[in-house]
Amino acid sequence: MNRCIFCGRDLTENKKPEHVLATAFGGRKSTTAVVCGECNQRFGGTIDKEFAEQLKVLRNQLQFPSGSGKRPPQIPNVRSGTDRLNIRNDGTPELVIKPFHTLSHDDGTRQIEIVINETEDLREKLARIVSSLAAKFRLPEDDIKRKLADGVAKTVRKRPKPFSLSFSFGCINSLRSITKSALVLWALLVGNEEVRSNAYKDARAFVTEGGEAFNRTKVLGDSRHTPSTAELCHRFSKFFTLVYVTSDADGRVVAHFTLYNFIAWRIVLAEQGGTPNIKTALVSNPINLEWSDTIAEEIDIPVDWMDKAVCAEGDVINRLATAAEYVAEVSLIREIEKLVEEVSRTHDVRNDNDTIPSSIVYDMITEISEKLALYTLRVPYEQRLTPDDLEILLGLKKLGGDT
Repeated sequence: MNRCIFCGRDLTENKKPEHVLATAFGGRKSTTAVVCGECNQRFGGTIDKEFAEQLKVLRNQLQFPSGSGKRPPQIPNVRSGTDRLNIRNDGTPELVIKPFHTLSHDDGTRQIEIVINETEDLREKLARIVSSLAAKFRLPEDDIKRKLADGVAKTVRKRPKPFSLSFSFGCINSLRSITKSALVLWALLVGNEEVRSNAYKDARAFVTEGGEAFNRTKVLGDSRHTPSTAELCHRFSKFFTLVYVTSDADGRVVAHFTLYNFIAWRIVLAEQGGTPNIKTALVSNPINLEWSDTIAEEIDIPVDWMDKAVCAEGDVINRLATAAEYVAEVSLIREIEKLVEEVSRTHDVRNDNDTIPSSIVYDMITEISEKLALYTLRVPYEQRLTPDDLEILLGLKKLGGDT
């Protein structure tokens, strides 16, 4: 029976699988033959959790799902000018604010301002607010609806003010998580008993206990592109993650971990005593979750190349700039899609297969262009609601004029 490479416990058949690459980063390959349940749970709640927490901003903005297909985490309580936002797990910002507030004027009139996030349905939100107003003013809901319908209303669509999101990676616990992934992948090739041998003692201790000495002497940041980056980008997107472990003729075992193609680390797992001249690798596409654990048969990253690791701040900044461009591109496409859907709904074009009458094509294009220009310039888009619009939204009238 196999023993856990970290604590030596016998591995039971019903233990929970360990992901070679953490599922938070799109990892899908798992095994029950390397790490025991107790160690798996401990690492998952400590070093793996901290590593994932550091990268949640990147995952949210780049919209990278987990290995199980779950959406990336939400980013709560982000300052945007004087506003507070939650960045939803679909990357959409939403205001953190009361759903409505009322202002009383000297002439006895009241102004109601309603906040609708773009992810909410306006009619459903209005129905909830009508109920709240009815309770607040102790009036029947129909009276509230009629008072609202008799008023003057407009919609104001505005883009959030610029906001900043910060993140960091490379702390000692994230490096412990990376080293664990490399050891687990290597054990699947050479067997648990080799990785439990004295040759890997320091690497195992770094994973289980930490240690600044190992971090200083065995781990190096690397901002260079791998020798096969072009091919990996072509096959697994420009944001691929790669775990590559190889050994030289003397049995020196070295791992190289490339994270989202932004930055990499070289980790010496064993100075000597490993099986010589073999290699293994795992590559993952964080966008569509495609992966391969046979990529080492196709690409070669020599140990001597790994040992020349260099971490240049300018290279990392350039790679992060590529990510920022991707985020801006995706956000613009998403906004255009929403504008097209909104304008189509306004003109009663409900189905993608509907033929748009030539008489309204120009009007639709003009409206979409105007809204997109205002969005780009961060200028609020205001639109006065007609009495019919209000009655339809409040459920007092149906489309087509029926009450």
